[in-house]
Amino acid sequence: MTTRSKVAMLAAEFLGTGVLATAVINVGRSQIGIGYFVAFSVAITLAMLTLVLGSTTSWHFNPAVTIGMWTLRKIETVQAVAVLASQMLGGFAAWKLAEYLTNQKLVSIAAEAFDWRVFTAEAIGAFVFTFGIAAAVYQRFEGAKLAASLGMALFVGTIVASIASNAVLNPAIALANQSWDRAYIFAPIVGSV
Repeated sequence: MTTRSKVAMLAAEFLGTGVLATAVINVGRSQIGIGYFVAFSVAITLAMLTLVLGSTTSWHFNPAVTIGMWTLRKIETVQAVAVLASQMLGGFAAWKLAEYLTNQKLVSIAAEAFDWRVFTAEAIGAFVFTFGIAAAVYQRFEGAKLAASLGMALFVGTIVASIASNAVLNPAIALANQSWDRAYIFAPIVGSV
């Protein structure tokens, strides 16, 4: 992989994660912030990002997915660390952009104390999502078929997790959306691995 393609990949992960996080913040905190609308919005956003940026990056846009791929040795350690940093920076940028554009601080939507139900819901939702990713990778889906598969998998994972949690399934988006606690950080990683 050339230096130019590495930079493009990291920029795509930053941009993709930031766009995905912005969609979550916008729809989740709007007057229509019902779980189905959020799930549909992020599914469409992920499908679009996969189509637009898929040739530049690994279309993870999610630290839990990156860590899951790293455990399967689909991504090297140095590359995984760089991608994780890009994704977390993308989430941070989305958070700060939302605060700037709305001229308001984003209030934390995470629970005050650790809740095993939230952890379990996030882990199961992430498992459903990454199981869909694994199926698409195993079947070597590309283009629109890959984008549709990833979008649908995220939709279903988000719906499953929303039973007992904010249905984030992504530590970078948890940071961006101020749903930042141990359950929203570690449960998606556990579900993905």
